[in-house]
Amino acid sequence: MMTRTTTTKRTREDEVRDDNITALANCLMLLSSRSGGGAGGGGDYSTRVFTCKTCNRQFPSFQALGGHRAATRSRG
Repeated sequence: MMTRTTTTKRTREDEVRDDNITALANCLMLLSSRSGGGAGGGGDYSTRVFTCKTCNRQFPSFQALGGHRAATRSRG
């Protein structure tokens, strides 16, 4: 027994919606590829140095400084 698949005709509205979604996706890809923004960005932020106020040790990221401070607190 053969089954017949029904295809629906695409409307102009469907095409416009798909074009809008594609344009939005392209914009998001462009923004995510730029340096200096978002998580793990870069650009000017990569040259920033974070210094521990207790021991004056310098770290390349705020997250690294936070880990250092947590470890220092747990020791003392």
